[in-house]
Amino acid sequence: MTFDLAIAGNGVLGLSSAFAFHRLAPSATIAIIGPGDRPGGATLAAGAMHGVFGEVTALTSASPHMLLKFGWALEARKHWPAWRDAINARVPVNRQVESTGGTIVVLNSVSGRIDDEAYLEIARLLALYGEPHEALDPSMVPGLAPLEDCRPFRALHIPGEGRIDPARLLAGLTEALRRTERVSFIDDEATGIRVEGGWAAGLALRSGTVVRSGRTLVAAGAGTAPLMASVPEVSSRMPGVFAGVGCSLEVARSGCAIDHVVRTPNRSFACGLHALPGNGGHLYIGATNYLKTAPQVRPTLSDVHFLIDCAVAQIGETIQGGHLVEAKVGNRPVSLDGLPLIGGTCVGGLFVLTGTYRDGIHLSPLLADRIARQMLADGTEPEPDFPVERRPIPLSDWAITKTRAVDHFMSVLYENQAALPRCGWQALQRDHLRSKVERLYADLDTDFPLPPEFLPIIDLRRETMVPFFRDAIRSLQSAHS
Repeated sequence: MTFDLAIAGNGVLGLSSAFAFHRLAPSATIAIIGPGDRPGGATLAAGAMHGVFGEVTALTSASPHMLLKFGWALEARKHWPAWRDAINARVPVNRQVESTGGTIVVLNSVSGRIDDEAYLEIARLLALYGEPHEALDPSMVPGLAPLEDCRPFRALHIPGEGRIDPARLLAGLTEALRRTERVSFIDDEATGIRVEGGWAAGLALRSGTVVRSGRTLVAAGAGTAPLMASVPEVSSRMPGVFAGVGCSLEVARSGCAIDHVVRTPNRSFACGLHALPGNGGHLYIGATNYLKTAPQVRPTLSDVHFLIDCAVAQIGETIQGGHLVEAKVGNRPVSLDGLPLIGGTCVGGLFVLTGTYRDGIHLSPLLADRIARQMLADGTEPEPDFPVERRPIPLSDWAITKTRAVDHFMSVLYENQAALPRCGWQALQRDHLRSKVERLYADLDTDFPLPPEFLPIIDLRRETMVPFFRDAIRSLQSAHS
């Protein structure tokens, strides 16, 4: 089998890239390779929020690269209306892709100072960018009825945000692509990249089949690392990609009448608690985040328990009487520096699109168009912002990184209802966590401030994870020295 383009990955970025490439080059043949059931895929487990301002943290403006990514999110939002129209033009009316408007960000007393700082930065940027928003009385938010000791005291309504149904989006993209004879879906898994004469010649599949192609795109999400390992001349020069394992819940008969996205700021090394209306009157509750070296496909009892506990306390007590329809697991692709990887590589015809972390769905129209244009230019227009082969990019200096790590650890304690004595013990606990963070970074012994989200897995398995990440950072830096 020979194609003009072979794509490893059938999640939102793989399908979107195929759709964008087809629109720019209608006569090109495209193969999309991935298991039909998408085990552990990030898209179907996601709340699929159009998070621009809702994803802001205290670091957004402090880091030039985070501010650049924020700019991408703003630009992506402009792409969505035409993107939906292009998909829907190829999809029957009863299966149209739609976005539902409105996000409400709440600030409650469950977490710590990390929430306050993020909420204030969200409000500041909303005003700075002239984004329509409204301060609400939290007690008037439809469907929000938390326990009294978890009640929010501030709320912001952002009408220009909201969410999209991820299942309908994938189905719409798939149907739109199937309607052309130029696109083939292969229900298999890419296990290696064939390189011949310095050029990517195609993909080797688990079934033993080889798909040959003029161009190859790796959009395999959290499964990127083992596939790229088959091309060491590239993988040794790119930040590794890890799995941000997240659990979400779908609940029926929750008794919760939420009609917007309702969310907290990002906290506890994760994307904050959020609840939103799902299909069939169900309630979506998300999401945990725990970085691992390989994707997971089953939820843990601790994640399910944590989400139920948080939702009952912070969203509505009636949720405890709901019926659990499904506990979903998705693996977000997280690069070593927490930033995207997009563009060509030192191997001709080989392109990569991954590392989007929590923003893959929202950024998909923008990134798909960018990578499609780069592939049609045969890599002669390299990605200027987040190239695939690069040194790890620090998101902040050491002082800010360590303070953020301590704030996240404190937030985890608060959300898990750690009962600290009131007289002096919070300061003692913060000092203890700061010492823990200092020791972890000292053990890593590198000059790169690894994002705090990696610390829990390193702390849990120090004997193996400290040398693993130390070697990964040093090897990457050495490859670019």
